[in-house]
Amino acid sequence: MMPTFPFASSPQLQHWILVDTLRVPNAMQKAYEHEALPELRKLFQNSQFEYLLDQSPVLFNISANSSLLPILTTSFAWRSSAVIFSVPNSTSIELLTEHLINLMTVNMLDKPMLFRCYNNAVWMQVANKLNAADINSLLGPAVGLSWVNEQGAIESLFRSPAMAELAATPYRLQSDIWHKWM
Repeated sequence: MMPTFPFASSPQLQHWILVDTLRVPNAMQKAYEHEALPELRKLFQNSQFEYLLDQSPVLFNISANSSLLPILTTSFAWRSSAVIFSVPNSTSIELLTEHLINLMTVNMLDKPMLFRCYNNAVWMQVANKLNAADINSLLGPAVGLSWVNEQGAIESLFRSPAMAELAATPYRLQSDIWHKWM
C-alpha cells in the first residue's frame, strides 16, 4: 500500500518537499526520477546563505501519489532529513521559498538560533506542544507540514486557513517547549 500524507487528497493544495542534501546527496537525482515536474530549487540560492550553495537543502514539488513516498518512509536518510510543506495552489513558490529561507534563522525565547526545519526530529519533539502563534510562524504560507516518524508513519502539523502573510524576521518562537532546547 502506498503511503499518503493527510493533505494528499486535496486538489486545492500543492506539496513541496524540503530535503537536507548533506544527508541525502542524491535528492536532486531522485526528484527528477520520481517527479514529472519537480521545479527544483536550492534553498540558499539568492539568500544570505548563498556562499553555502553546495550544502543547500533542496526544495521540489512532489505529487500526492509520488513514487518517492515509499522511499521517504523506508529510507532512514530520507525519513530523518525531509519534510513536506502543503500550500494552497495560489501560493507562489517564491513566497514559500522566502518563508523557508527566513525560517532558517529564528529567535527562540529571544535567542538567535539556526533552525533545521527539514529535520523530522525537530517536529517529533515539538509539534504537539506549539502554541498557535508559533504554528503560524512556522507554517508561514503553508496549511500543513508533514514528516515521517521513527516508525515510518507520516505525521502532520496543520492549521486552517493558512495565513499568506509572513512574520517579521527573524521569527520569534515563544512556545514553552523551546525552554527544553535552550
